[in-house]
Amino acid sequence: MPYLGRSSDGFGVRDRFVYTASGSETSLSGADDNSRTLKFQDGTYVDVYLNGVLLLRDTDYVTTTTNTIGSLASLAANDIVEVVVYDVFTVSDTVSKTSGGSFGGAISVNGNITAGGALSGVTTLTTTSTATIGGATTISGDTAISGNLRSDSSADGIQIDATNDSAGNAGDLILLDGTDGSATNAGSSLLYEDGTGDPANYFNNNAKFSSNVEIGGDVTSVNTITSGIITAPSIRKTSSTPTFTIPAADGDDGQAIITNGSGTLSFGDAGGGKILQVVHTQKNESFETTSSTFVVITGLTANITPSATSSKILIMMSAPYSSTANAGQISIFKGGSNLLDSLRGSNLGSRTACTTSAGNPESGADEQMNNNSFSIIDSPSSTSQLTYDIRVRGNGSTMIINGNHNPDNIQQRPCSISSITLMEIDGS
Repeated sequence: MPYLGRSSDGFGVRDRFVYTASGSETSLSGADDNSRTLKFQDGTYVDVYLNGVLLLRDTDYVTTTTNTIGSLASLAANDIVEVVVYDVFTVSDTVSKTSGGSFGGAISVNGNITAGGALSGVTTLTTTSTATIGGATTISGDTAISGNLRSDSSADGIQIDATNDSAGNAGDLILLDGTDGSATNAGSSLLYEDGTGDPANYFNNNAKFSSNVEIGGDVTSVNTITSGIITAPSIRKTSSTPTFTIPAADGDDGQAIITNGSGTLSFGDAGGGKILQVVHTQKNESFETTSSTFVVITGLTANITPSATSSKILIMMSAPYSSTANAGQISIFKGGSNLLDSLRGSNLGSRTACTTSAGNPESGADEQMNNNSFSIIDSPSSTSQLTYDIRVRGNGSTMIINGNHNPDNIQQRPCSISSITLMEIDGS
């Protein structure tokens, strides 16, 4: 079959069919004199010769019927009709061995693939045998590997998403045992070679890195993590336990890490019990009353505003006194109410809770002065200002604070100083 060279849409070929008329034929088709069956794809590419004279298409003949030369003038016996068919064919879509090229679709190879240069632009590379690549390989899509992916030299390595041969820019992720691109089915374990070359000895208990490891998501470990430095914005024990935000800076000497109750850690004073503030009021002058109800001892009032609802208030008071009878009483009041009454036991009936109560005066009682000191811790559960004061009542007697009843202003007669001290104690 003659070769005619390249046309605009393929390569051309020419085929000849020869018919000897028996007489009266007006169409030709089927087997020719050489038992070759006439066929053509396009009548435009058909030439018909009658006894060596070229006939005119659509005037002397038509090709409207498939593989048939029709509408001929009635042939005479022994007329020679030659039909020349020109057709085109397309050369297989190949890539030159010498010049190279690109494949736009999938490539299936049953044997080995050996590449001495770069293998790039590959969407999917699937092999059941061995793919040996001597140079760099750039893969833009997924790579499915049914066996092991390993380096055949101890000096080589496998870099993921590296844009060049520097390990400093290596890549995004390694998806283990994933059956597709979904991270939800990612796999079993990451094994480390122990140097023996035997996969049975590979271990997944310890990950050993000689440099920094940066992880953008959660790090989960069922065992102990041993490291020189672990850098992370937050930590938690398990996925169901609270997440704790780590302080961004160091604290002061002696401080401890404390939580705000919402997972934020910070440095602060270790534990509770520390004194946060002190309020002290002192009375140097004397005070006396015969009132049958409690009255405030002028100058023995103190205000304090707790810094936290967990704080405790330590109240310490001292109010030396003398009395002319046996019914005088002194107590601590908070916000206008007897604080000690609110703490009194239920089995004490209607007794008055107080810090002291004057007894029967002895001989020379007008020359005596009695000590009265008391301390108690209050739990106000408040951050509002609190008012504490010392109150006294005579109940038919005269109660004198900071002195006694003898009017003589001489060295032998006693006097004293009264005070109230409030301390806020850290209750955290």
